[in-house]
Amino acid sequence: GFCQQLAKGLPLDIALQKAKLEFFNKNSANHLPYYWAAVILVGKTNPIPASQGASSYYIYIVAAVIALLILLLLRRQLKKRKERK
Repeated sequence: GFCQQLAKGLPLDIALQKAKLEFFNKNSANHLPYYWAAVILVGKTNPIPASQGASSYYIYIVAAVIALLILLLLRRQLKKRKERK
């Protein structure tokens, strides 16, 4: 589909065209515009650059935030236990 074409590094307009043609070839009964005409492209058609390095930073940031929250919750629990004694 469209996302697969984008992953190949194609410009958005070409990716959409190929995805629509693929849809036509797979769904011979659905050639009416009702099924495909709503999907249009507006704006820039430049290919979307694949940024593999940035995604790993997001994973590290999310992991650090989760670890911090866990540590804060554990600290709160330890405080409550000390107050009870």
